[in-house]
Amino acid sequence: MWRRGVERTVADLLGEQVAVAGRSVEAVRGLVDELPEPAEETVAALAKLEEEGDQLARELIGRAAVLRRPGPTLAGGGAQLLAQALDDITDAVVEFGIRLAAYRVEAPLEQALAYLDLLAEAVAALGEAVRQVRRGRAPEEAVSTVEDREHAGDRLEREALSSLYAEGIDPLLALRWTDLLGHLEQALDRCRRAAVLLSGLGAAR
Repeated sequence: MWRRGVERTVADLLGEQVAVAGRSVEAVRGLVDELPEPAEETVAALAKLEEEGDQLARELIGRAAVLRRPGPTLAGGGAQLLAQALDDITDAVVEFGIRLAAYRVEAPLEQALAYLDLLAEAVAALGEAVRQVRRGRAPEEAVSTVEDREHAGDRLEREALSSLYAEGIDPLLALRWTDLLGHLEQALDRCRRAAVLLSGLGAAR
């Protein structure tokens, strides 16, 4: 069971981090809809989300350090690792959006849109996993969902890269999308990392 006070706040901060990651995915979808000329306000909103995620991560890491205990618990090293993984998700998604705008891409790849859908589903599953761990339950179903989305993302990336380097594609465009897809892949990879950490926390309770 959860102790009153600070330990519950650690769980709250994890939930807020997941929410920021989800909002970053939504903001990038909004930016995609504005291509080829996203509004400056949209890009600025992404940067603000990155700052918000960084601030939450710092607060959570500091608070967990004060409560640090041996083993994988939310009041200790487990929370610190989770905070970093969740912050990495937001950072990767925001970087994708900022570079997409900077590259002046005229239209998104079909696979990139599908990738964003996978990310939204993975982040939603992470939110459910946090809720399950907070209730003292193993988040097996939510973790399985994240892993499924990550595997699907790997397939999408291979498909996208294959199409990008087909004969007749502008080499510069192919290089830019290779870079962009790398950030989406990193975000999904961090989702899986967070899911694995949450699974360990659930098993330890």
